[in-house]
Amino acid sequence: MAILGLLLTLSTAVSLCSGVAIELLTESLANILKVFGNGRIWEGILVIAITCGFVGGIFETFNFYYYQNTH
Repeated sequence: MAILGLLLTLSTAVSLCSGVAIELLTESLANILKVFGNGRIWEGILVIAITCGFVGGIFETFNFYYYQNTH
């Protein structure tokens, strides 16, 4: 959901900007994704998504055990 919200926010911000700003934003985002994806944009998206899912799972596990032992 957070990624969807981020994409909606970015698309709204991009639609309010001029053409030059749109090119700079999309080019910058593509470069960031290429860094995480070894030159491939979709691989960068998958790496970030899997990492966020893994961290979220660790956080949920921590909360489960923490509240199980304290209450």
